[in-house]
Amino acid sequence: RDQFSMLCREAWTHWTDASQPRWLDRLEIDHHNLRAALDWCLENDDADVGCAMASDMWLYWEARGHLTEGRRRLEALLEAHRADDRVRAKALWVAGYLALGQTDVEAAIPLLQRSLELAEATGDSESAAFATQYLGLCRLFVGDLVGAAELLEEAVERHQTNRQRAAAFALSDVAVIWMLEGEIGRAISVYEEALAMTDEGGDPWTRAHCLWGLGMSAWLSGDFTRAEQAEMEALRLSGDLDERTGIALSLEALAWISASRGYFERSALIHGAALAVWGSIPRRLPEPLRDHDEQREVDTRRAIGDERMGRLVEEGRRRDRVAAVARGLGTEEPIRTM
Repeated sequence: RDQFSMLCREAWTHWTDASQPRWLDRLEIDHHNLRAALDWCLENDDADVGCAMASDMWLYWEARGHLTEGRRRLEALLEAHRADDRVRAKALWVAGYLALGQTDVEAAIPLLQRSLELAEATGDSESAAFATQYLGLCRLFVGDLVGAAELLEEAVERHQTNRQRAAAFALSDVAVIWMLEGEIGRAISVYEEALAMTDEGGDPWTRAHCLWGLGMSAWLSGDFTRAEQAEMEALRLSGDLDERTGIALSLEALAWISASRGYFERSALIHGAALAVWGSIPRRLPEPLRDHDEQREVDTRRAIGDERMGRLVEEGRRRDRVAAVARGLGTEEPIRTM
């Protein structure tokens, strides 16, 4: 317990710096040992240490596709750990974040709200910032863009006050709002600002998220070349991390860009690969982005027909993540359909 709780605490301190990939790999190597330590905590009335461990693993649960396990473990540990303290405040926002990672907004909101209340009562400014950020994303997921913007901007301020690098990711979430509002120029500017915040010692997960949004905004502005370059770099970073949500989002964006450029067969293959990655999490494309996917499907179906599109999507779905990333990065020659 002591050894692996220390490992998790060390990983937590490096989640938002350039050594992030090494810590993700280290936790992956020791996953079975971590499970044993967490089980021991529950079996030996040591839920406070277990809650702290599972919370410190927050990004690992998401990045490496263990959302369901992370949610299950935190639920059990929170049930056993009754104290209204900072350990509980952090565990609650992490549990809410993992629920949101599976687009389970209904479950996420009460967890995050309780975390925020408890964090403010205990003076835990760090947990208050994260809870505010993810409550903002909950608002975004249900289509309340005004409410989302208010909370996300507040989260940026809270992170900056705490001198947390997480401010860059929160700022890129603010840019998502402007992108969805159709303020594309403003979104690009904010994404560029967030990306600049990661230039010196920033973590690749945040850089990938910023590049994904920058690529999306460039695509919506009609700059397909810049869009594809940004999404390929985002996909490369997410692929190196094996960060599944990032991989899936960039693959979807590249499928949309390919369709816009007339590469409909490539678009169908990449979309199929994205579906396979979503299924491995498990998660689905967030609601605010589904209109883009529906338009891609209509355009692709019109260009190459139902049967051809269906076969290509299924071919893409059969690829593992390594092959899916390679497909997205364009290692195969695209086929243009006129």
